[in-house]
Amino acid sequence: MRLPLPLKRWFLALAVAWTGVGLLYEVNERLTAYDQRGSERTMPALWRFGTRPPARLASCLAEVARRVPVGSTLTIRSQPGPGEAEFFRWRWASYLLPLHDVLPEDKAQGAALRGFVVAVQRPIQEPGAVPIFERPGCILYRVTGP
Repeated sequence: MRLPLPLKRWFLALAVAWTGVGLLYEVNERLTAYDQRGSERTMPALWRFGTRPPARLASCLAEVARRVPVGSTLTIRSQPGPGEAEFFRWRWASYLLPLHDVLPEDKAQGAALRGFVVAVQRPIQEPGAVPIFERPGCILYRVTGP
């Protein structure tokens, strides 16, 4: 049994419309995901250039680099998080400040601060730490004494 020509055209038009709707749906899903990249908080282990978290850290550390003499010792104190967040923020800071000696926060009890401290999303309340520069989520301290 052969289908009449108008019915064949109707099925063809339906298939093309279905394919077009599916294509538009998939394109919309991908573009929405692309537009929202970096709006969610991701672990620093998953950061990539061009996303918001490393861009915020980079802008903070650019200001730190302008205020701290080259070759100075910097300690990075960051908010603890999943997936060794403190370690990866320290590594990003080391990469973004190549002319400075960037150290991670010393976890040892009674470890004394020295040089400069960059507090990322974690202000510090220790004697001898004087704030030099402050930006939301980032504070630079100079350590003046024990």
